[in-house]
Amino acid sequence: MTLLARQTARLLAFAVALTACSRVATAQDELATAAIDPQAVDLRPHFEEGRGCRYQIWSLRSQAQSIQIGPNSREFDTQFELNGQVTWVVDRVKSDGSATCTMTMDWLTADLTGPEGDTQRSDSRQGRGEPETVHQLLRALTGVAVRVEVGADGSVRSASNIDAISRNAPEGIKVPDELDFMESANELALVPGVPDTVAVGAQWDQRFVWNHELGKLTESLRFTLENVDLIEGVPVAMATAGGKADLQPDLDRMLKDMKTEARVDVRMTDGSVETQVYFDLDRHEAIGRNTLAHRRIELDVRVQNHKVKRVMDETIHSQVLRIEEW
Repeated sequence: MTLLARQTARLLAFAVALTACSRVATAQDELATAAIDPQAVDLRPHFEEGRGCRYQIWSLRSQAQSIQIGPNSREFDTQFELNGQVTWVVDRVKSDGSATCTMTMDWLTADLTGPEGDTQRSDSRQGRGEPETVHQLLRALTGVAVRVEVGADGSVRSASNIDAISRNAPEGIKVPDELDFMESANELALVPGVPDTVAVGAQWDQRFVWNHELGKLTESLRFTLENVDLIEGVPVAMATAGGKADLQPDLDRMLKDMKTEARVDVRMTDGSVETQVYFDLDRHEAIGRNTLAHRRIELDVRVQNHKVKRVMDETIHSQVLRIEEW
């Protein structure tokens, strides 16, 4: 199956999973029966101790690169596809409406397709996988309950117990840090940083800073509450977000990794993010999420009299779908 066909199939499956066997109604009387005022929609989490859900996660990172050294150049493409299931549980609710939650990776698979089209596959549920470093990382990540502190407005404040994952990983395997797990939690069950109530059509802004292999990535997004519908009697809000991404390169780290004196210039010439979130207004948690991000990064390196130019065009398509709740 081609990349385009696989992405199209994913989008269709995502839409069908959200609406299959459902009757969507937007009549005001039906929304009123469900006690939902379209002019005052509450998208904040309503935490209840012991409440939990399970999500199916998927992402596909496609990267097209070109490297030019003097008159010589080379182009190549790579893909990294991740599948898995994640369990989200509310452990403790505090008096201010915030909560301590746990996020556990139940299982993960990874498919890495190289420039020649060969694919290596790892599955955390299996004893072996390729490449071995990826397989070891997947196994270290699964089964560990990461504690996540979440504010009353859905903002992720911190993540902990990551040292348990580090202990699971063999020596030399670099595991994600706190900010990486905060990003994962931010894109799971929550609509982060939402106002107390919003009307259909209202907008609000959010800014996020995440890790990137070349430094820190800042996403400046504008959220819009698009509509509130009834799906089989359950009120569901649909919000969209879009905006720009910018890169703050960590030049010191890059120069340290190069282990030689060099002049480095890194810039993101294009960065965009678009996402749609479907939010269960009964349980006050996300049902599904679909996100598409694009980045173009240009990197110029001069070592003595040699100049290297590297261009990376990267597209990341990710989806989250709730498959079980209790």
